[in-house]
Amino acid sequence: MNKLALAAATAALAWAPCAMAQTADDLIARHIQARGGLEPIHAVKSVGMTGTFRPPGFDGDFQYVETITRPGNVRMETTLQGLTIVQAWDGQVGWQIQPFSGRKDAERLSGDDTKSLQEEADFESPLIDYKAKGASVEYMGEEDVDGAPAHAIRVRLKNGDEQTYYLDPDAMLVIRVVTKQTLRGADQQSVTDYGDY
Repeated sequence: MNKLALAAATAALAWAPCAMAQTADDLIARHIQARGGLEPIHAVKSVGMTGTFRPPGFDGDFQYVETITRPGNVRMETTLQGLTIVQAWDGQVGWQIQPFSGRKDAERLSGDDTKSLQEEADFESPLIDYKAKGASVEYMGEEDVDGAPAHAIRVRLKNGDEQTYYLDPDAMLVIRVVTKQTLRGADQQSVTDYGDY
């Protein structure tokens, strides 16, 4: 091998780890642009969602209403047969009303029970301004999501939970989020799939 070829090969090997280390931030920047840019994302003051869902093994649809407002407040209402479960986080305290347990007054939630609400209150997603939120990110490479490739970015949140975001390589939008939490000493995992953008 001549000296020029050896120098080129050495430079390519030396550059590869640096390129990989920047990949998570590069992908997040592309994701932010796909969503319209950082300024428009920061300009959103509230998000409202409505819909229905059916828990596994349950024969009935719940009506769902969620409102998230800055800075980090969320209220979720789930209704079935005229009874409404309310869960909320006001940025400091989490509380709930559980009429299916015979309770009609608000009661304070424990620290573990508020973790999901605190995470839900970040409607931008932890990918946006992750450093300022005390999180860290790691690019996990390209993975298969239901037969299609996706970029996987793992986010370790300030509270110790972990979320893995799967980005469509063309649209750079989220197609799946896998959340791992520890609640009351037990590890839990949930998967949320997104589509029809």
